[in-house]
Amino acid sequence: MSWLNKIRDGLKKTSEGIGNFFKRKTKLDIQSLDELEEIMIQSDISPKIVADIIDQISKKGFLDSSVYDAQKFIANYIAKILIPVTKPLPIVPQNDTKVIMLCGVNGGGKTTTASKIANKIINQNNKVVLAACDTFRAAAVDQLKELGDNLGVLVFKGQENQDPASVAYQAFISAKKEKIDFLIIDTAGRIHNNDNLMKELEKFVKVVKKIDNNAPHEIILVLDGTNGQNAIIQAEQFNKFTNLTGFIITKLDGSSKGGFVVTIAEKFNKPIYAIGVGEKLDDLDTFLPEDFANSLVGVE
Repeated sequence: MSWLNKIRDGLKKTSEGIGNFFKRKTKLDIQSLDELEEIMIQSDISPKIVADIIDQISKKGFLDSSVYDAQKFIANYIAKILIPVTKPLPIVPQNDTKVIMLCGVNGGGKTTTASKIANKIINQNNKVVLAACDTFRAAAVDQLKELGDNLGVLVFKGQENQDPASVAYQAFISAKKEKIDFLIIDTAGRIHNNDNLMKELEKFVKVVKKIDNNAPHEIILVLDGTNGQNAIIQAEQFNKFTNLTGFIITKLDGSSKGGFVVTIAEKFNKPIYAIGVGEKLDDLDTFLPEDFANSLVGVE
């Protein structure tokens, strides 16, 4: 299946709401605009964006005309929000080890995302090491170790209950010594509204800066697509403590709330590096803004 088809397939749950609305309508009127507004908000596009879309549709002569024109207008409107934040995964090697730190809440897909990024780095004939920094959960370390073994990638891990930031520090020292192109730091999942846990992320940043003041070169928040608007709150908190460089959105194939991606783009103006629509290694890839927008609103 092509990546475009995976996106379309993955967004089915979200697009069914908006797309089915347009399938049921032959023309738009004031009453149907109220229904459309509610459906878009239910897909977790922010009320602010939805209000502007509805306002423009009512002013641009879409009422009592082809519903396809309005549907395409919405897709184009959304694409214009997404295009400026669409960036490729930051896996271009530099002269020294580049550090990519992944963070997010429990169950967001950080560990599998780390392996998917590592796979892409390997496919570009570059060297990568994974650092298992969830030292208080042996199962998390074991999961990353298994994924790394399957890829033939070294997974650096510390002792059980070791300070997670010290594992990252040691992994970075080792990666630089071995002239590794990329170090991916898989941090522990943490509750975004727990300040003490969030401050641990600040410590990660501080310790790797002792080795290279430019590190971590990327701090990427991995967001679970099924969380919808709650992901916006998570992004606000993580950005407050770490100054995020971008986002990766996972599990969109299981979500009916895919509209939150539009809200993330508009609110934070930070790169969306990739989206995930499955568990396979190649189910994480570049964000395609126009195709995403078309799929979101059901444009064939």
